[in-house]
Order: sequence, then structure tokens, then C-alpha cells
Amino acid sequence: MNEVMQSTLTGNPHDGRFDRSQGEPDPLSHAIKELRLGFEDFNTNAPLGEDAARAYAETSYRPPRRIIIGWSRPAGSMESAVAALRLAKVAYDEDDHAIVGPMVAAALAYLEQSAAASDGTPS
Repeated sequence: MNEVMQSTLTGNPHDGRFDRSQGEPDPLSHAIKELRLGFEDFNTNAPLGEDAARAYAETSYRPPRRIIIGWSRPAGSMESAVAALRLAKVAYDEDDHAIVGPMVAAALAYLEQSAAASDGTPS
């Protein structure tokens, strides 16, 4: 997961769009960052043995992975939309297809909202 873009996006959670000046984290970027860190932790520190590794996965990457798999909102910024697509590409390449759909959908929803806003069409 070292290809996943690390991001420190911030913004306004009330309107679904994020502005770096607001000082609040973009939830999707945060979830992607936590997943990347969880995979790094697991790959570095997981104990040997299937049962021990499975238990360690529950404390490292599986919680943020569940968030990613269950994601159903648009990305909050262009940066998080790109991060979602990068994560989807890595997940696709690693045959982790449960991540692909939600991340492509989050990025697409952001891009569609942005396009509608730029041409004056309501989303």
C-alpha cells in the first residue's frame, strides 16, 4: 500500500466539500491514510503464525479497511478523490476487489458534483 497517496486534507464536514482553511479532516483521506498505516504496521510487526497474524490484523489494517469497504459518500476534495482512485488501482492490482467499488464511486461522485457545480447544473 505504499503507493497510496498520504494526505493531510482538512475541511468543512457539513457541506460534504472540504476547504483546507477550515481545519477539520477530510474523512476519506483520513480513512485512506489509516489503511495505509495499518498495512505498513502489519507488514512490519505482524507475528508469525496464522492465528497470531489474524489477531494482529484486527488491530492494524482491518478496522480502516472495513471503513473503506463500507464507504458510501462522495470524496470531499479533489485530493481525496485522487487518493481514492490510487487506492482502487492498488487494490485492483492486488485482487482486493472489495475496496475498488467504493473508492471508484467516491471519486466519481466528487467529480460529478464538481462538474455540475462548475456548469451550474444542480447535483
